Amino acid sequence: MRRKRAASEPASSQLGDSIGIVEETLQRARNLSLELRPSMLDDLGLAAALRWHVDRQAQRAGLQARVTADLPGGARHPGWKRLAFGWPRKP
Repeated sequence: MRRKRAASEPASSQLGDSIGIVEETLQRARNLSLELRPSMLDDLGLAAALRWHVDRQAQRAGLQARVTADLPGGARHPGWKRLAFGWPRKP
């Protein structure tokens, strides 16, 4: 939806508003990407990614939470993709 510029509103003000909207949209896209697939899942493993996600959600809600994970083989279980995502999916 395009807004018509009022005669008293300078183009630079509209440009500033547009930049703000773009920056906010990019931040929302980054947050959504992190919520759907945190990059630390690949880097640090399932336990660390779960701790991060639970901590982040708890902070948003004003709660305290703790994740305890005892995964065999350290931070990344050999079947972590299957456990986390049901991957690979059988047809």
